[in-house]
Amino acid sequence: MLTALIFGTDLETTSQLQQLCSLTQDVCVYRTLERYPQAHESMRLLNSFAPQLVFLCADDEAAAHAVEHDIRSIQPSTAILGVSARSKRADVFETAFGGFSICPIPCN
Repeated sequence: MLTALIFGTDLETTSQLQQLCSLTQDVCVYRTLERYPQAHESMRLLNSFAPQLVFLCADDEAAAHAVEHDIRSIQPSTAILGVSARSKRADVFETAFGGFSICPIPCN
């Protein structure tokens, strides 16, 4: 079972992600935020829970890039999966750290 955190931007997106994770029974979500965390909060959460995966809402690209930078700096081995309510198809968000995949939400 994968361990995960969800860094979202709204309650609807995070609720959908939590529901999908519970349906698969393959992802244990430790904590969910309906907003992007500040760097010190990211560090506290990543060090406390050491997740294997972070779901990161990528609707605000600049803010998502900053959070991705924090995640990669603190826990470089943590996988990041971007989610977007605006995107209609899967895509890749390119960053200085190489980027991460973005999946549209809702998905089936």
